[in-house]
Amino acid sequence: MDHQAFAQLLGSYGEFLGSIAVFATLVYLAVQVRYTKSELRRSISQERAAASIQLQQNRVANEALRKAYLKTSEPRFLSDYTQQFDITIEEADMLVWDRVAYWQYHSHTIAHIDELPPDERVAFDVALRAQYTSPFVAAWYKRSKGFNILSEGAVRYIDNLLGELGPSSDSDRKY
Repeated sequence: MDHQAFAQLLGSYGEFLGSIAVFATLVYLAVQVRYTKSELRRSISQERAAASIQLQQNRVANEALRKAYLKTSEPRFLSDYTQQFDITIEEADMLVWDRVAYWQYHSHTIAHIDELPPDERVAFDVALRAQYTSPFVAAWYKRSKGFNILSEGAVRYIDNLLGELGPSSDSDRKY
């Protein structure tokens, strides 16, 4: 084999290796673009959830705002809570908006539940069970599910979590 044929052979190997490198780079870039898009969606979702929680907590914390809402809205649905739990309309309103803020947090966390480390997921699930089996939260959850305003994925997750408690649990109480 002469030098020119050997140089052509080496050139062919170089082109082949170069095309493999280009292909590998394109695959890597495609994976990075997909990851970046996923992170961007997650970031936007997180920002929306944080803003929503802040707005709802503002309504709970700001007494003047809460009173103005109660004066200008129809608090009929709150009367069920006032009768069932022996609380005032103002207390029911505060508790409902507190629940809505928590719902935003819970539904956002559930949407990204697979990203939680195992011990944090267990702690999250334990906290959900404790909250959603307490009388007021269970009543709020049942009523809110009836209005179809809650995220279906989060409702399914919580229902499955509560279903794991079995028929003798607090979640089966009639509220």
